[in-house]
Parts: sequence; C-alpha cells; structure tokens
Amino acid sequence: MNRKGFTLIELAMVLVIIGLLAGIGITALGILVKRAKVNSTKEIVNADVEAVLGYTFSIGKIPDLSTFLTVVRNKKDSFGKDIVYIYDSGLTSYCGRLKTNITVYICSDAACTVPVQTIRNVAFIILSGSANYNNQTAGAGEITTPTVIKVYDYGIKVDDYSGDLNRVEPYDDIVKWVTLSELHNNEKCKPLYIDPNQNLPEAIEDAPYRAKIDVSGGVPPYQFGTWNGSSCDTTSLWNGYGLSLTTDGYITGTVNYDTDSNKGSITGCEGNITISNICVKDSLGDEITIADNLNIKVFPQQVKILTDTVPPAYEGSSYNITFFVSGGGDSYTWNIQGSLPPDLTFSNGQITGTVQSDSGCSTPSPYNFTLEASSCGMTAFKGYVLTVIDPDCNSSGGGSGGSGSCSSVTVFNAGDIRYYEKGTVFLFWCIASTRCTEFTSATVSNGECITVYRDFRCRRIESSYGFNTLVNYDTNNNCEVNYNNGRLSDR
Repeated sequence: MNRKGFTLIELAMVLVIIGLLAGIGITALGILVKRAKVNSTKEIVNADVEAVLGYTFSIGKIPDLSTFLTVVRNKKDSFGKDIVYIYDSGLTSYCGRLKTNITVYICSDAACTVPVQTIRNVAFIILSGSANYNNQTAGAGEITTPTVIKVYDYGIKVDDYSGDLNRVEPYDDIVKWVTLSELHNNEKCKPLYIDPNQNLPEAIEDAPYRAKIDVSGGVPPYQFGTWNGSSCDTTSLWNGYGLSLTTDGYITGTVNYDTDSNKGSITGCEGNITISNICVKDSLGDEITIADNLNIKVFPQQVKILTDTVPPAYEGSSYNITFFVSGGGDSYTWNIQGSLPPDLTFSNGQITGTVQSDSGCSTPSPYNFTLEASSCGMTAFKGYVLTVIDPDCNSSGGGSGGSGSCSSVTVFNAGDIRYYEKGTVFLFWCIASTRCTEFTSATVSNGECITVYRDFRCRRIESSYGFNTLVNYDTNNNCEVNYNNGRLSDR
C-alpha cells in the first residue's frame, strides 16, 4: 500500500482553519455570556424595584440609601458592580406628595437639546452600568434640588457621570424608574386632594351654619387659605354672607344671604352662596387649589306669624294693627277665617277700620279668627281673639283707646330681661333704625314700631308692635303701656 503524509503547507492550512474555528467559537461564547449577564442584570434591577415598592406600600414612605441596602436582595449586578439607587429625599418622609425633584429626559443624541420624552415627578431610579462596567447616567444617593437625569438610546457615545469610569463610550446602562403617579396607586400614598364636586350642606337664612370642606391625601394637619394665583395664602381666608372659613377648613357663622329682606326671608325663595379660590396646604408644604367653585344652597326659614296677640278695639274708635311675619320670601299671601267686628276689614296683613258705635252700654262678644300666611310653598297659621270694649260701660268715663290724643307711647318692660330695636313701619315689617339695646323702656311715635327680642344679639324675635297697637292698649290715655314677656297691658 502506498501511504503519503501531509505536506508542511497542508498542515499549516489545517492549523489555520482550526484556529479560525476556535476563535469564532470563543467570540460567540463571549457574546452569549455577555447577553446572559445583561438579561440577568435586567431581572436584578426589576426585582430591586419591586422590593422598594413593597417597602413603600407597606411603610408609607420610600427607603433612604441605607434602608435600600437592607430592603433589596441583590445589591450588585451580574457584572459584579454595585446597583445604583437614586431617590428624592423629600419622599422618605411620606410618599403622598404632589411633585418631586427628579425629572427624566429620554435622549436620542448626545446633546439632548430636545428630549424625545420628558418624565416628571420621578420618585426613584435603579440602574446598572451594565456590560461596560461604566455608570454613564448618574451617581447613587439622594436628590434634594430639582435635577434632570438623562437616559440615552443604546449605542450613543456619552458619559454623564464622571464619578465612575470617566470615559465616553457607547451607552448601555440598564435604567428603571418609578413615578409618583405609580406610588399613588397605593392608598397610603394618596396625594393631597380636594373633591371639587363635593356637596356642602344646605343653609337656612339667618340661622347658624357649620360645615367641613373634605380633604384627603397628603399629610395632615391641613391649613386652608386663598389661592393668589401661584400659591396658597393661609393668612387670607374667605368670608361673606355672614360666614367665614377657618384655617382648619370649617365654614361657620350665621347665614345672611339676603340683607334687604325680613329676617329669615329670601327674595325668590332660594339663594346660592359661591365660595371661590379655596386652597389647602398640608404639613409637608404641598398645596392645591379647587378648580371649581364650592356652593351652598340657601333657603328661607319656615314662615312664622310673629304677632302673638291683638289689642282690644273700642266702639266708635279707629283700629289699625299690622301683623308681622318672618321666613319665606319677601311677599306673602294672606287668608282669614272667622269673624271681625263690623266695619273692620283684613287685607295684606292688616286689620283696619272704625268699630261701629251704639248708644248706651253694650257688651259685644269677642271675635275669634285665624290668620293664614303663605310664602315659598310654606304656610303659617295663628289664631286670635279680638275683644270690643264699649266706652259707655266705663264708669270712670275715661280712656278712649285708639282715639286718644297721645302723639307717642312709652313702653315699659315689666318682665324678664329683653332687648329691642326701634324702627319704622314699611308695608308689613318693622324696619330697624336703632341698634340692639337692652329693653327697659322705649318711646314709640306715630309711624314707628318696636321689635322685642329674647337674646342680646336681637335674633330671636318675641314680639313686634306698631304705634297704633300700643295706643289701643293705653286705655287710660296716659300714653304709657307695660310689656311683660310678650304681652301688653295698660300702665
């Protein structure tokens, strides 16, 4: 058999081919190993993010740098480099904030003059320098002032962090961040919030009112104020219509929506108080304003006939009494049931006329009637007894009641402590012209009236009388009458 070995040239070629194949295999193996480490590092970064979120949602704050090292399981990436943790220091107090100091730019070129995307209010960032072992993004630690952190497309030659390897090379950092809006998905991390659609309780005119503006999120205690266009001024608080806003969010006071109306009454039977520019600040300094107005619906008080009794009438004398009403609107529909003395008529809350006179002494029976006053869908009823007195039956022959010669009548308080306002008669009302004063005595002239109250602020009406009513009680014609806890008598 003829055997022939390799020539030197053939042997050299075989060795070259084997070397090339070995080189290709080693390179391919290196690529596969690098890819596996990159994927493993991505999983480490994702796991560390989830660990921080778990801590935040259970504690109600994000960890600081030292706490981060105890929270995460993997503190190094697959290349043996430390995992980088960047966070807003203000969020370690509480995660329910409205804004942070961290903004992320997504950049498609090294200059990043116009970011592809801007992510604001980032809570924290976790990153790895990846395969080139060079953190090209930012250093670990807390952010205390507004800071922009740039994240580049892979392959762009850049190095924004000189604290690691200070060299420009293709960007390959693995970066993941979490924003405040993601934290807010947890109840403990809700931001400061005022519901613009909340319904404040309805109010009654000339009645006490107290309501609370609802606020949630942030960190109590809250301070309310007035929004000045750029910030919440807690030294300026809304007030109006007899109400005021307290710094802790209560609206209190006595409603005075319609200042021109009778007490407890509202023109048009309904009103609306608008509260605008309300804002609130929490203990962390976050502040928010209500975009829309808050509204309080105002309704009148129940219609009430204030006049308790009617004075007696005298045969042959003129008679005039005005019935005072509160609540409802500015106008009332009147109705009367029962009987009045002959020649006396009732119209629009007044009884007027001259009682028929006869010769000799007569004792006419008392007249019973009920008045009905209606306004704004509400109705009040009150019954009265009107007694007619015949002067011919007066043995002393004195006293002419309403036909007397008094130009004014002095009313003396003979009962408990009371307060009064004096005024003038307008339509059916006594329009006050003096301040609320303790009632000892008061002089009322023709065309004037007096309203008596139970409280020193003159809000709880007890009785109201005009001049003609007072004259009718002055049976001895000395121009003086007594007032005793809602009842008149001659003096």
